[in-house]
Amino acid sequence: MARKTITLQDINEAADAQYGTLDIPVGDDLVQLVNPLRLTDEKLEELQYYVKKDEKKTDEEKAKDEADKRSSFDKAADLIRITAKDAALGDKLIEALHGDRAQMKYVIEQYFEQEEAGKASSSQD
Repeated sequence: MARKTITLQDINEAADAQYGTLDIPVGDDLVQLVNPLRLTDEKLEELQYYVKKDEKKTDEEKAKDEADKRSSFDKAADLIRITAKDAALGDKLIEALHGDRAQMKYVIEQYFEQEEAGKASSSQD
């Protein structure tokens, strides 16, 4: 039976491909939203708390949050701040979006879609 050998570089490249950052250029800077698997323990706990807190809300509470423009913007901004590799650049992205909730929602959707794609591709291996 043939043995398969992988190098540390192979492992690193595969992990980067599946669980890399969501990169968003803002001017001359690059905002990187870090995949949950690569967040620090503290940031991961913060993200999990934030997501679980939202999951516990009733449909009525969620609908009220959606209707509350400030709440939906704040929620998206918090998620960007939690997942940004560099907090100052996360704030720069938030400022660049000028409070546009549709753009903020799109960024968050892309972040979670990327995370799901990483989970799906790793479960297919």
